Amino acid sequence: MRSVIGEAGGGIGDLARVTLFMREVKDRSVLNEVWRRWFPDPARRPPHKYIPADVPGGYEVMADAVAVLAGSRRVLAVPGLEHRDPMSMGARIGNLVFSSRLFASEEAVESQLARLLGHARALMREAGGGLRDLTQVTVFVNSPDTAVAAEEAWRELWAETEAKTEPDLHVMVVDLGGNGKSRMELIGVIRNV
Repeated sequence: MRSVIGEAGGGIGDLARVTLFMREVKDRSVLNEVWRRWFPDPARRPPHKYIPADVPGGYEVMADAVAVLAGSRRVLAVPGLEHRDPMSMGARIGNLVFSSRLFASEEAVESQLARLLGHARALMREAGGGLRDLTQVTVFVNSPDTAVAAEEAWRELWAETEAKTEPDLHVMVVDLGGNGKSRMELIGVIRNV
């Protein structure tokens, strides 16, 4: 990542978000230690996430990184929400906003999505914007049935917001591990810059 970003004239401080595709997500403790060395200051860590994947070429891990060469990264928080892994809830670079996976503990999918929308609102407010500035929302669920319920719940919840336009919605069925509750990831563009 350093080499590629360096070729573009940037540095590790320009990372906006990193996705780590891992053959064995349970091995993420090794990557967490590397992440802590790369970003020893928790207030400067960009968001990242782990996705289980059949990584090709005999590798254990592959990374997909988004970097923005538009100023310094500002780490974002959601009050009352904290990852167990060493990552931030989100980051703003220039007028772009990226989140890690936001999560909720409610049992019903509709309740999970309502909580996640609240987290999205808090993150975007922390970034200096609002829900109107969301451009893409990805909801991660653990089954096709949950995907249908999540999409329906999202549409109903979004209709009740103050935002006039709806962001692109992607619902992905993945092995979420852990408690299997729905998670959400955001991309936004703050338009009042």
